[in-house]
Amino acid sequence: MQRVLDLDLDFFVYGVEHWRDRDHGRLDPEDYPAWSLHETLAFLQTGCGLTGRLPGFVVEHHGELFARWRDAIDAGVLRAPPARPRRHPATEAAYSTRGRI
Repeated sequence: MQRVLDLDLDFFVYGVEHWRDRDHGRLDPEDYPAWSLHETLAFLQTGCGLTGRLPGFVVEHHGELFARWRDAIDAGVLRAPPARPRRHPATEAAYSTRGRI
């Protein structure tokens, strides 16, 4: 089994800005400082079980990730997940409304 760890580096920032529009750009590092390298590595090692460097890549925008995954699948570095079996329409409707109540 292969696993993919997809980390959003926004996680490693002190503070939270709620309801921020994309048009406002990045958060001010004075108000929202990044974790130190030591803190980040400690979290990855203890919280995620990482023990060393792994193959991978970094993207700046989420949308760039899908093309990189496709390239990795095409190169045989990753395997595409198996297709999910189709659900009964009533079950699918229940899943699609989850969290919207």
